[in-house]
Amino acid sequence: MDKLSYKNIWRLAGPNIISNILMVATSFAHLWIVAPFGSDASAAVVTGGRIHFLLMSAGQIGDHP
Repeated sequence: MDKLSYKNIWRLAGPNIISNILMVATSFAHLWIVAPFGSDASAAVVTGGRIHFLLMSAGQIGDHP
C-alpha cells in the first residue's frame, strides 16, 4: 500500500479510535464517581453503560444528520 492509502485509512479510523477511547474514559469516570456509594451503585452504572453502548452500536443514538 502506498503512503496515501495509509493516510486515508487513518483519516477514517482516527475518529472511531478516539471515540472508543473517550467512551472507556467516561465509563471509568462514572465508576470513580459512584464508587463511594457501594457495589449496588457501581452495578447500576455498569448496566446503564452497557445498555447505552448497545444502543449506540445499533445506531439508535448518535449523530444523525
